[in-house]
Amino acid sequence: MTLIVFLATLLFAVGHATVNLDDGHNVVDFKRDPASNDRSHVQFVILAASSTGSTWVNHVLTTHPCVVSVGELLINNESLQRQIHTSRAGMRQMLLLAAQDGRRLMRARIKKLSGQGGGRDQMCTQTASGIKLKLYTRDITFGRDGNIDWLREELGDLGWPLLLLERTNLLDIEIGRISRTLTKQL
Repeated sequence: MTLIVFLATLLFAVGHATVNLDDGHNVVDFKRDPASNDRSHVQFVILAASSTGSTWVNHVLTTHPCVVSVGELLINNESLQRQIHTSRAGMRQMLLLAAQDGRRLMRARIKKLSGQGGGRDQMCTQTASGIKLKLYTRDITFGRDGNIDWLREELGDLGWPLLLLERTNLLDIEIGRISRTLTKQL
């Protein structure tokens, strides 16, 4: 399912598909939201557990000229990390900051394409920008003090698609988490 969601997102971002996927567990509903210069733009979130290939997926998506990503915006930002664990409003503020950064990156990419000539800047009739969030550990957590519901509610309100990348070998994930904690290495 992950590969299907990935391909569907890429196709949607470049204007080749409108997608509604339901695999029985996760529903992905893609809605476009207007961006500057009369371009259609979609924001997306990659939500991934460790060792799921999310860095590769993020890289492959951003190799398309009409797709950018702010990556792991929270990795070195303790203030934003606290914010998304404090309130739903904090989660929304972080997502909107990611959207702002994504649009800035897209404007820079379009400007670079226009400098290459040949109408390359006109090739993106639709654009997409995203953010990558870590599931279970740093960014998005479950349980009494978790923030997964805030993320779900905000993505629903904003109409942003979610690409969920998850491993099924939970024992391996837990052993990896313990090892990283003990060794203090990624």
